[in-house]
Amino acid sequence: MIRTYVSAGRDIQPIAPVDLEKALWIDVIDPTGDEIRQVADRLNIPLDDIIDSLDPDERPRFEDEEDYYLLMYRVPVPQGQRMGVYLTAPVGFFVREDKLVTVHTSQVDVISYFHQRKRQRVVETPREILVAILGTKIRRVNIFTRYVQQKLTEFRSTVVRSLKEEAVHEAYQLSSDLIFLSASIFGNLNALGQMLRHRKKEYPEELMERLEDIEIDTRQQHETVSMYRELLSSTLDAYQTSISNNLNLVLKILASISLILMLPTLIASLYGMNVGLPLENNPYAFWIIATISAGWAVLLLYVFRRLDWL
Repeated sequence: MIRTYVSAGRDIQPIAPVDLEKALWIDVIDPTGDEIRQVADRLNIPLDDIIDSLDPDERPRFEDEEDYYLLMYRVPVPQGQRMGVYLTAPVGFFVREDKLVTVHTSQVDVISYFHQRKRQRVVETPREILVAILGTKIRRVNIFTRYVQQKLTEFRSTVVRSLKEEAVHEAYQLSSDLIFLSASIFGNLNALGQMLRHRKKEYPEELMERLEDIEIDTRQQHETVSMYRELLSSTLDAYQTSISNNLNLVLKILASISLILMLPTLIASLYGMNVGLPLENNPYAFWIIATISAGWAVLLLYVFRRLDWL
């Protein structure tokens, strides 16, 4: 699918996709083979770069070409029914002098990024659209970091005491999400930095300041996500230690009970054989043996209590 837009003051408005030359912004979504060739031929963009933008594993990067420059950027996308959890997908931003071309899968709704915030300025250039989209992307990542912060608070207060499999599974899934998100943000930061170094002269001072603010926000997000990764890792380590300690405690209690019951069990086994044992003819033999067994059990119970084993 190909969607085309032109400037409409502070907003944009769609036009017929046949007018690629007139469009200020061309949004290419899950294109067919014919659409890829159409965009490549009419806008002089290599097929490989367009196809790379549709690869879910494509890494962020910046490429400076003669007629355009490419900013491969990973943006957050929600993961189905997992509320609040976001992972990332690539979007290829092809910035030409007269138009912006975005190529991505249907997972990413780039137009919603543009409309996420009310525009205070007139949108007249491809670079202004690019900066607007990158700026709103920061807010999506902030949604995820707030979600992580909330979950971390819950985990740190309950996961060490809880043995519920669901809580542990969710913690490990969140840890995996943080790893992928951290890698995406770090790649975006490098790609954005390269674009600022190579194309700095093309951006007006106002747009340049906004891009620098986006770079600073991205760096802060990377630091925040890295910090959350460490906190979650330490929480999971504490959980593993708690499981080990609980297991050791259970084994210690079982060993104590076994020692307490050892002598009574041994005496009962020997006297069950009926082969010339002491006191076998004494009418008080049962009570004598029971007293010895009980005394042994009480003595060991006292010792283990003093050792804090029970």
